Amino acid sequence: MVLLHSVLLLIFSWSGLSLLLQLAAAGLVAVVGVWTLRLLARHAWYTHRLSRFNKPPTHSWLIGHLGQMQSTEEGLQEVDVLVQTYKHSCCWFFGPFYHLVRVFHPDYLKPLLMASANITVKDELIYGHLRPWLGNSLLISSGEEWSRKRRLLTPAFHFDILKNYILTFNSSTNTMHNKWQRLVAEGTTNIEMFDHVTLMTLDSLLKCAFSYQSNCQESTSEYVSAIVELSDLVIDRRLRILHHWDWIYWKTQQGQRFKQALSVVHRFTRDVVQKRRALIDQQGETETQTSLKTAPQRNKDFVDIILTSKDEDGQGLTDDEIQAEANTFMFA
Repeated sequence: MVLLHSVLLLIFSWSGLSLLLQLAAAGLVAVVGVWTLRLLARHAWYTHRLSRFNKPPTHSWLIGHLGQMQSTEEGLQEVDVLVQTYKHSCCWFFGPFYHLVRVFHPDYLKPLLMASANITVKDELIYGHLRPWLGNSLLISSGEEWSRKRRLLTPAFHFDILKNYILTFNSSTNTMHNKWQRLVAEGTTNIEMFDHVTLMTLDSLLKCAFSYQSNCQESTSEYVSAIVELSDLVIDRRLRILHHWDWIYWKTQQGQRFKQALSVVHRFTRDVVQKRRALIDQQGETETQTSLKTAPQRNKDFVDIILTSKDEDGQGLTDDEIQAEANTFMFA
């Protein structure tokens, strides 16, 4: 006890605390130093491996093209300049963190797009930020899991099924046109087309995918607002290097907004899928008791189709997988 008391007194004295702080600082500096060296070594390795590709001018050897890729009209014009200058491809890097090759020419794109799902790699730079929202859906999965989901989802995009949605598309478009006529009659001379067309598209998708009448073109919808915010936040996160680390991002204001919007979207799709599965199960019981000719029929929507799709082993998608595909469909 006397020895323990003496040790504690030494540790908690000013000299002891100073020594502890010095050791902690030295350890932190060492960790940061090792991490920095590994990052720079990785940066040099990728730079060497991609040296055969043309590289547009950079801000510096360390920062690279950080900030030069813009999700704006000006950004698209800059891409046109890149295509005219480099013809088929060029390499980019965002600081020492991310290195990539931008491919432009169809002859270079074809082997990538035609490659088997078992060998293609989906980069976490883009897809990782979508995972909390879209789960391990068709867009994000790879390999055999991707192949299975692709086979199960194919019926939902058959041309004959899409024909049934024409009236829905026309109805949503008429709503948008009527709104424009009303705005013009009220004296509006300039209309932001992107916002109106986006709402019309979301209105159509909600009707076709979920049989849900949101009336989002005429009034505010919590679900639609959450989808728009999530899309904006994903793009914003991609442009902020420090936000690429989850342990930083989820502590930021943007990360908190993302979580709030995420809860709204996931709650909506979860409720739709659960209610629809219960309805399909109920209809299945009804059809076993009555003739299929006399049972009431309705057009199947996206959720109906993927709920009833089965693979070669007779297995369908789970509720979580269906929610992920429904969220992906709306995001796309």
